[in-house]
Amino acid sequence: MRGLLKDFTITGLSIYFTSLFLSGLVVKYPENFFTAAIIVLIIHKILNPIFSTILFPLKTFSFGLVAFVPTIIALLIASSFFKVIVIKQFTFPSIHLYAVNFNSINLSPLLSFLAISATIYLLIKLQKWLFGDL
Repeated sequence: MRGLLKDFTITGLSIYFTSLFLSGLVVKYPENFFTAAIIVLIIHKILNPIFSTILFPLKTFSFGLVAFVPTIIALLIASSFFKVIVIKQFTFPSIHLYAVNFNSINLSPLLSFLAISATIYLLIKLQKWLFGDL
């Protein structure tokens, strides 16, 4: 029970921080963060063992690039069936660091969905690594 509560908190914080940094993830009401965290956590807990075994060879050869497929599917279900979150296209602003300039990038709806899923996955893994539950 304690591990499930910890995973719920980590998933909720990951969705919250992603919505702060990426404008393509819209959560209309604060209560929807809890609902989205529950939905994403349950679907991720069910799908992760299945996809880990199915995608193991592809995950090995791609150095883990397909590791966030369960997060993509969980977000797809949470955004299309339960309508607690909205994922729309957004633009990364340009960044100027000393002599290096990164132009702004306008992401299509599919690429923004992939970017948001990857960000949530990476934030979940980062928090689990920081709190010792990788």
